[in-house]
Amino acid sequence: MRLTPLLIAGTACIFLFAAETIKTPIDNDDVRVLDVVVQPHEKTKMHEHKANRVMIYRNAGAQDFEYEGGKKSVLKFGNNQVLNSIRSKWTRSITSWSSRTIRCV
Repeated sequence: MRLTPLLIAGTACIFLFAAETIKTPIDNDDVRVLDVVVQPHEKTKMHEHKANRVMIYRNAGAQDFEYEGGKKSVLKFGNNQVLNSIRSKWTRSITSWSSRTIRCV
């Protein structure tokens, strides 16, 4: 079976970074589930996305993406908005515009 990351809520391992908390409630041969919380107006460290993904933004907000190499983009999203990415791999950091915590599962 092909590994397909899906991002949904849960409570297992917790990884703490400067501006974000990442929980990994499921991680097996078939699926990897992340629950990511980014604090208001904070910037995450540069990190790599290795596979296609589905994201559910639990609350409305906006984020700046800064990619390795300097390219930038902006993402705005609504409450419980579902987004997917078919791009296979990238490295980026994220800066939250929101005045409240952003949760993406």
